Amino acid sequence: MTKEDQSELIKYAVIGLGGVLLFKYIGGQFTSGLTSLFGGEDKAQTNDINKEILNKFSAFLPNFYKSAPMGSLLLTRSSADSLVNKILKSTGFFSDDFSAVLAVFRQLKTQSQVSFLSDRFQAVSGSDLLTWLVGSVYPNDRYSAEQVNQLINIVKMLPKYK
Repeated sequence: MTKEDQSELIKYAVIGLGGVLLFKYIGGQFTSGLTSLFGGEDKAQTNDINKEILNKFSAFLPNFYKSAPMGSLLLTRSSADSLVNKILKSTGFFSDDFSAVLAVFRQLKTQSQVSFLSDRFQAVSGSDLLTWLVGSVYPNDRYSAEQVNQLINIVKMLPKYK
């Protein structure tokens, strides 16, 4: 193998490695990518969070709002879609803006509004809100268990209906 062939091989190896790293880091945090490459939270923890929340807390279920009595305070479809877009836009190339998601949840007045937001989120994004917030393994790991628990605590303090 000549020196020219070796330099060509090295050049393509570096380009390939750069492409793989860029692909791995798109849609997630750079530090999360490093954590996933060198060890970090596994998918079992995410699944445990999902099961625990859905078993004990139904406000994140998209159909929960349908059991609200007539005259309860629900979001309009356009306002819910606006909040969904704020949540979706909170995901950045290298970092996610948790404060934007936190602001959305602080605007909600009842658990039935959270449910309606979950329903609209599923219609717009094709994913349920809770799974999207928690993510799974990189590149879909969005927020830590502590951050998701902070959102859940906000929702738990809300009345079911108003």
